[in-house]
Amino acid sequence: ESGSWLAILAGTLAKMATDVVFLTSTEVSEVFEPPIPGRGGSSAMPHKRNPVACTIILANASATKGHVTTLLDSMAAAHERPAGAWHAEWHALPQLFGLVAGALREAKLLAAGLIVDEARMRANIDATRGLLFADAVAAQLAGKLGREAAHSLVEQAAAKVRETGKSLQAVLREEPEIIAAGMAENLSSAFDLTHSVEAAAIWTDRACAQAAEILQRLTPKQG
Repeated sequence: ESGSWLAILAGTLAKMATDVVFLTSTEVSEVFEPPIPGRGGSSAMPHKRNPVACTIILANASATKGHVTTLLDSMAAAHERPAGAWHAEWHALPQLFGLVAGALREAKLLAAGLIVDEARMRANIDATRGLLFADAVAAQLAGKLGREAAHSLVEQAAAKVRETGKSLQAVLREEPEIIAAGMAENLSSAFDLTHSVEAAAIWTDRACAQAAEILQRLTPKQG
């Protein structure tokens, strides 16, 4: 149970590292590991900024699976702990603790010093020219036009966005059906990120509260 729990913990940290690696890529460039002198550079390419913490977390998480398999294989032992199966656990469990301890160390560094480029995040959202909000727009239009008509209208507008390079909001304001419905100037709220941020904040606050509760349980009481 301890070995499986450690591997699951390593997998949880690996999920965080996977997301950061993706968000660090040149094409996205929304977050970065904290800069540490002598760490993350390349001997051949001086411009590089490798995600070292994420790399360690992912490598350690990958290595845990084999050790858990060793522990699980040792469960089907003949008689009372025969030679070999029992002793294999001696290699596996300490390695698991070491791998996860290393991953936790890097995850703590990553979480405490993660650099977020808010302007880049906004630019990536704007790169869709408003198509990211198509579902919200369709929902807003459905009240006046009906669900199917609204969906079809937004779908056609999205095609025009791709063809013309205009923003979705600009294209929709020119649609005769939307103008006739008197909604051409009332679509801005559908393109407001506030609602999405507030919805995400609910889950973020819950996660932080749960983490604080776990930390309190694990912290030794004084006196």
